[in-house]
Amino acid sequence: MIDAAMLEVVEKFRTQEDEAAVTIVVDDVVAQSVLFAWPQVPREFGIFERPPQWAEDAAFWDAIWKPVFFSMEKVASLAGVPRELTEVIMGRLKGARLIYPDGRISDKAREILIQRAKEPRR
Repeated sequence: MIDAAMLEVVEKFRTQEDEAAVTIVVDDVVAQSVLFAWPQVPREFGIFERPPQWAEDAAFWDAIWKPVFFSMEKVASLAGVPRELTEVIMGRLKGARLIYPDGRISDKAREILIQRAKEPRR
């Protein structure tokens, strides 16, 4: 289960979402598949080590991901994407802060997935 202190930091990042970050997935159906798979992936949490209050956001972002354990193979399987490509895309999604270690995705990214799901298939 996710630590309360870790969840507090996750929530802080959720309030600071960059709406422009979703541009990396708007026209990328493979990234959308990985994004869609992320909430479905089982994960376990180790011990969260909170950085000092004066630390920069990047240190907090790294700290909330450090104790998260999940199977990249499971992400790849759910997304229907090769593992190596899944790793690259997960790095991009994580770097853009479109995914969170607790399994949620950014609100704007979720809106894009919903919009894509409503579009007629080509």
